[in-house]
Amino acid sequence: MRYFYILISMLVSCSLQSEIALPDLGRPATAVLSQQEAEKIGASVYRQLQQQQLLFEDAVVTAYLQKLGQRLLQSSPYERQNAQRFTFFIVNDATINAFALPGGYIGIHTGLITACKNESELASVIAHEIAHITQDHLQRRLDAASSNQLPLTAAIIAAIVTGRGEVSEAVIASAMARNVQQALQFSRDNEREADSVGIKILAAAGLEPGAMAHFFQQLSSQSRLYGTIDGSSYNFLQTHPVTTDRIADAQGRATLLKQEGSQSNIKRNDDEAFAIALIRTTLASGTTTAVKLNLFTEESRPGRYARALLQQQQRAFSEALSLITTVVEEKPHEVAYLLLYSELLQQQGNRQQAISLLQQELTLAPHQFELGMALADHFIDLPDLAKAKTLVTTLQRHHPDNLALLQKLAQIEGLSNNPAAANLATAEALILQGDLFSAYRHLLVAQRQAANDFYLASRIEAKISLLKSSKEISER
Repeated sequence: MRYFYILISMLVSCSLQSEIALPDLGRPATAVLSQQEAEKIGASVYRQLQQQQLLFEDAVVTAYLQKLGQRLLQSSPYERQNAQRFTFFIVNDATINAFALPGGYIGIHTGLITACKNESELASVIAHEIAHITQDHLQRRLDAASSNQLPLTAAIIAAIVTGRGEVSEAVIASAMARNVQQALQFSRDNEREADSVGIKILAAAGLEPGAMAHFFQQLSSQSRLYGTIDGSSYNFLQTHPVTTDRIADAQGRATLLKQEGSQSNIKRNDDEAFAIALIRTTLASGTTTAVKLNLFTEESRPGRYARALLQQQQRAFSEALSLITTVVEEKPHEVAYLLLYSELLQQQGNRQQAISLLQQELTLAPHQFELGMALADHFIDLPDLAKAKTLVTTLQRHHPDNLALLQKLAQIEGLSNNPAAANLATAEALILQGDLFSAYRHLLVAQRQAANDFYLASRIEAKISLLKSSKEISER
């Protein structure tokens, strides 16, 4: 695990000594990697994280992060982002860190979410990582890399991503000994530019531009108090070094934006949505940050929701149901509250009431992913597999290439005694995860099982032909 994260940093940064100037090669920085190549690298690392089950798969928190990320992108004054596809995801890691990958992939650690006190602080880190991508910092570092570093980094990443282990631990250790300190950080100029652009993105989105400096100051103060030895929780400071000058510069930029009236469109933080994400992340990770923030003792809706979740964990279903009922009465269409309400109804033996609740809400928002998945699970448990399949396939039309939906479909087809369709769905899920060889094996099994179903056999054959043309399959 330690090597994996260091190697991601090596790929992301590809740093050299800060005094090495960018070479004038008569081409833009993006010439080192095409957009397609960058997306392939980012997707490969993302799929590897999925395969190793390192992602935080809480649907509510992930949806919140995606919404916040899109808010920042849509408000951004930088045209480059219009052509760049972004994917925001959460890594299940208690360290305080975030990183950007080629191709617009931005990872946020659970530890960073629980370290933030409000939405603007979390948004400031996301905006900073967005800026690293929109300002081509990743490409510039690759452009500055010497010819002997790129092949080494590429070989290591290839071994990690493919899982073939062709690079020994000794080679990895050797690579780290030469390059790790440089590879773990962007140049100071890159960091300052990412701060500047990120603060402008924050202001344009109606969030507090001073939140970035405040968060950096908070981390810096805590790290001095508790220490920053290697492996500590303050990894963000190792990959994004924060100096007093940098904090002062960020404060100055935020103040200037306010004086210029650049935040005339300021909106309030979505404190409730952030609190829900913070509570769910806190409970899942076992940290105490939310307790320190008194979220679990407040009489606000998030406070009562937090206590209801705790009571559910303690199997005090009746007390939890009474508490969440008061929350839902006040805010009847909040997804997180409805999900807990439906779970508690089922746990109290009122499954049909839970189903009716979700069905009613889905008539208002028919493509709502989290509620749809919860309803599909209820249908599977009944079992009413036909309804479960209809619901999942309907969601797939509006959430294409969704791994969870493919895995759910594979489960439904298996329970419905449709082994060929189950193997096809499993193969499609494996393809999304980048495991083409395992997908190919499932397709071969599905091909034999679908011999008497012309339509299904045709679909399977098309997938097999596509995979046969890939390098991974053709070389085996």
